[in-house]
Amino acid sequence: MACACIWMAPGFFNAAASLGCSLGDISSKAGVDILSLGGTKAGMMFGEAVVVFNKELSKHIAYKHKQVMQLASKTRFIAAQFEAILRDELWRKTATHANKMAELMCKSISKNRKVKITKPVQANAVFAEIPREWYTPLQEHSPFYVWKESTHEVRLMCAWDTKETEIEQFAAAINALPG
Repeated sequence: MACACIWMAPGFFNAAASLGCSLGDISSKAGVDILSLGGTKAGMMFGEAVVVFNKELSKHIAYKHKQVMQLASKTRFIAAQFEAILRDELWRKTATHANKMAELMCKSISKNRKVKITKPVQANAVFAEIPREWYTPLQEHSPFYVWKESTHEVRLMCAWDTKETEIEQFAAAINALPG
């Protein structure tokens, strides 16, 4: 039996918010069998939920859960966070904020002629090529991931708690660099 399994941590919420659809539209209604949904980057303190939509696969999930040692002793604390973020679509509010901050990041940094945006901003990530010599000074300001070293492409992520002032400060740091 083939299994369509998705693990998208906060990207799942950001994708649904960006698409303007429900969580079900991109999971159960799309034919997903198992969804592994991370919570920390969506603003939760900890936790990951495994949602099994395929009833046939759910028969052995309790054993698999124990087999991979994913047994938090106080699961009610983890579940309470998921209950809160799913209630009244709080996930959409936090994901929409992160997505808007990514749009602002793109707009703010693309004003610099040394910055080349490489992919459309579709959720909470901005991909840009920047000069290699900028890595260290910018990472001292705000850590980021070098996505593709050969082209100096970096991935800049925005989160549920990203502030406009942080983006303004990052853009100012870019504009203060030689080039």
